[in-house]
Amino acid sequence: MLHTWGWHSMGTWRANFAVGAVLSATEPAAAMATFAELDVSKQRPWLVALVFGESMINNGLSILYVSAINKVAQPDAEKLVVEMISLFLGSMLVGVLAGVSFALPMQMAKFTGEPSSEVFYVMLCPYLIYAAADAVGLSGTIACVFAGVVFKVFSSVIFPESGLQATGHFMETCARLAEGLLFIICGASAAFTEFKHVSYCFIGLLLCVLSRIAVVVVCGSATNAMKLCWGSEESKRISWKESVIVGLSGTRGGIALFLSMWVGDWCSEDDKHQIITAAFFIVCFLLLLSGSLTGPCLKYFELVKPKGAAKPDGHWPLSGIGVEGS
Repeated sequence: MLHTWGWHSMGTWRANFAVGAVLSATEPAAAMATFAELDVSKQRPWLVALVFGESMINNGLSILYVSAINKVAQPDAEKLVVEMISLFLGSMLVGVLAGVSFALPMQMAKFTGEPSSEVFYVMLCPYLIYAAADAVGLSGTIACVFAGVVFKVFSSVIFPESGLQATGHFMETCARLAEGLLFIICGASAAFTEFKHVSYCFIGLLLCVLSRIAVVVVCGSATNAMKLCWGSEESKRISWKESVIVGLSGTRGGIALFLSMWVGDWCSEDDKHQIITAAFFIVCFLLLLSGSLTGPCLKYFELVKPKGAAKPDGHWPLSGIGVEGS
């Protein structure tokens, strides 16, 4: 519609669908860094789970969507849906089978008391699973997610407490390093980016913000309505303050940049340049917005307490189920 009004030059259905798929991938890197700094995971674990879980689902669906668009040349909704479903089920199957295949040897190897071996094995498995899924034309990200679910079932039983802690610390360090590299790449690349399609960048940013507000309001209201029907206490429902934090957490990150460059050769050079430029612009802007406002909003709304403060009596809600406070 905006193309017919002359607001931008991208007119093919395929390119516009690709833009939607690329920009739907949320990655709350700035928000999660703020959560870690303010100890949100201990005070309001359900909020961290909600933000992180949403990003995992959105990222997986975005990858499937772009993969399907790269394969389906004609504007056929049925073929697009079938392709996405087949990619999802195939990736899920590969992930589950790979998770079981890697977990059983780990059980037989008996790594107990060898944290370094446990950490190495846990970090090697996702790489191999991703490579195997990608080699057969499936989504390595989806495969790793389901393999991780299966792996969790086995590792929590097989690994001793020392191994779980060592692996957790190592993965947290890797995550913080990846977040730092993302910010560095965005900052350094800004100096070498030619914004030839500034109007298209602002159109994409406006649509992202409006859609984010609509999704948070609709989904939050639907969740609260279901909890009300189930008789949940008011304290277990999503407040408007928490909805604001969820909305600020919907930034775009490395996945969106990767998907913008992953768009196939079917896309014209000018359209692909628009997609990459818009993705980069929106990632930088939303990272700056989230990184600047999430922490102050958490403190202003009194959703977190300073580190070391005693947790109040009662419980924090976790998806409608009370998690008792200590």
